[in-house]
Amino acid sequence: MDANLRSKSEANLFFRLISARYERGSIVLTSNKHVRDRPAVFADDEILRTYWEERSSSGVLGIVDDLHRVIKSLDPAFELKYNKHFIGLVRHGKPDNFVVFQPRKQWLRMGLSLSQSDEHTAALESAGLKPDYDLKWRRYVLTVEPGALDATQAAVSQILSKAIAEWD
Repeated sequence: MDANLRSKSEANLFFRLISARYERGSIVLTSNKHVRDRPAVFADDEILRTYWEERSSSGVLGIVDDLHRVIKSLDPAFELKYNKHFIGLVRHGKPDNFVVFQPRKQWLRMGLSLSQSDEHTAALESAGLKPDYDLKWRRYVLTVEPGALDATQAAVSQILSKAIAEWD
């Protein structure tokens, strides 16, 4: 098989072949590409989501989906963009990463571009998030565990609304 898949449809077809065979029998593949370069070979968002599900868990990606729904309620133009090192956002086809997601196996690391203030820190803490502030990137780094947003969706929506306003 040609390692340089020529189109998204070829990459998607190849991925589906491997997925259909997964846990049913042995597959031997050789490549000169490192596994970390897999997203570069499979550039389709559907395939990259599967890549993130393998690296983290469907529960943690559920948190990303919940936060994405909140963000879309504030501005419907935002869409998720699955990248190799993080999940970001695009608006009107252009990167617009006022928030970035880095899923882990048990929790979500979230970078939120919002000015550092006691008010913002208190709001994040009251929303059940564990905030740290990264001075280099000028953003809050939050740890979000499954279930942490269930009772605080209104507070999270207000925080994300402030972040969008500051970002724009």
